[in-house]
Amino acid sequence: MTKRILIVDDSALIRGQVRRLLASQAELEVCDEAANGAEAVRKVNECHPDLVVLDVVMPVMNGLDATRVIKKLSPASRVLLFTLDESPEFAREGERAGADAILAKAHGTQLTLIIHRLLD
Repeated sequence: MTKRILIVDDSALIRGQVRRLLASQAELEVCDEAANGAEAVRKVNECHPDLVVLDVVMPVMNGLDATRVIKKLSPASRVLLFTLDESPEFAREGERAGADAILAKAHGTQLTLIIHRLLD
């Protein structure tokens, strides 16, 4: 069964890299992309993703605020915060916001592994 993923990052380059990485996974489908948290919330309602890969530092609405809204609107959608911040304080903040997992972009090679764990 194909799992739907929404990619959210203010960097088109990062969105493209994540999309290309996921394209090699037959059981994963990128249903859409968004450039900020507010756009992500709207697109969650449109494409009903199984997983949202979400940056944290973005304009309009940050990833932590977007996570809180997404988890209320679509509790079944998993949220993976994909961020530059590796601090323990940030990890606690992400957990409080409702994120299902947090992955530092520096460890991006683990992205598909984490996605599969979240979706299994």
